[in-house]
Amino acid sequence: MLHNSTERSGEIYIDSTRVGLFEIVAVILPLVKKDDEHRRQALAIVDQTGLIEHIHRDCLFYYGGNQEIEQDKGGDGEAAAEDANEATKRCYTAAARKAAYTALNEYQSCLEPKEMAEYLQGYIVPLLKDVARPKKWKHQPSAKGRVHGHCGLINPGCICYMISMLQQFFLVPQFRYQLLRAEDDTPENLAEYKGDVIDDNLLRQLRRLFGYLELSARRAYDPKPLCFSFKEFDGTPTKIGEQKDSQEFLNIFFDRLETQLKPTSQRHLLRDVFAGNQCTQLICASCGKVKSRMELFYTLSLQVKGSAGIYDSLGQLAKGQTIEDFNCDFCNQRTNVVRRQLLADTPNTLVVHLQRIVFSFDTL
Repeated sequence: MLHNSTERSGEIYIDSTRVGLFEIVAVILPLVKKDDEHRRQALAIVDQTGLIEHIHRDCLFYYGGNQEIEQDKGGDGEAAAEDANEATKRCYTAAARKAAYTALNEYQSCLEPKEMAEYLQGYIVPLLKDVARPKKWKHQPSAKGRVHGHCGLINPGCICYMISMLQQFFLVPQFRYQLLRAEDDTPENLAEYKGDVIDDNLLRQLRRLFGYLELSARRAYDPKPLCFSFKEFDGTPTKIGEQKDSQEFLNIFFDRLETQLKPTSQRHLLRDVFAGNQCTQLICASCGKVKSRMELFYTLSLQVKGSAGIYDSLGQLAKGQTIEDFNCDFCNQRTNVVRRQLLADTPNTLVVHLQRIVFSFDTL
């Protein structure tokens, strides 16, 4: 493996020759590991060429602080450490390192228990000798770039109720892309807020937020402009230091967004994606007549207490509850009626609100 890598620190150039060699090894090794004779021959070739030594020392890891390896190779410790330090510069790109790790993984899968023990003793144990045991666990991810392909939202205070709902909306493709197509021709309403000049328009700020979540290369987006445009009942910006109920936020948010969507081409967006029809029935215990009323809904509230799961909660919704001493419109008698709710038309995307908090007069 006498190939001098062309990759350099700080550059994005990929050494395709190095990557290709590793990919060939990663393809061949799985083909021979099922036959013991072929497996031994392949491992012998790998050992003769020094491939594993090359991947460990030249491509992925730094052994400069371990004098044991240097002495085994019969070289000068200081010079070898300098060479090893230089060798770490040979695999810089993610593609090259991934190919090296893949080849190394396929090699490890071909090893028998005794061979694996020798491999660990020869390469992993010396590598770990210089690793200091942490006094406490710390996780400090890089502040640059998206995480797992996603751009997040910064929580400036206690608006997790808002952030969680906005992320759920974004993950509905029909809603996200159609909202981005909505064109608001109203003039900008610029205002200063905490040192920034912000367009005080909920629809445009929501589109801007979705645009960043979709295309931005940054790690997270600051929803401060949206918090400014989503006003409290007194007309002030969202109080980011106050925790609120997500169901309450959702109802207000849908109402305001639907108002702002009316003059646009996406005026029916919320209904097309989230709206369904719910049928509320009153069944008289005396005459058996049923009174039905259709209602539009955007969220379905389900009881959590006493339910084993969502299907159980839906069953309780359809089963209903008994109302005593009710005046029936059909038989004109004071009797008991059963009030229940049924789903007449299900929405394309169902939003379920779980009622975890139960109001009780006994504990009031």
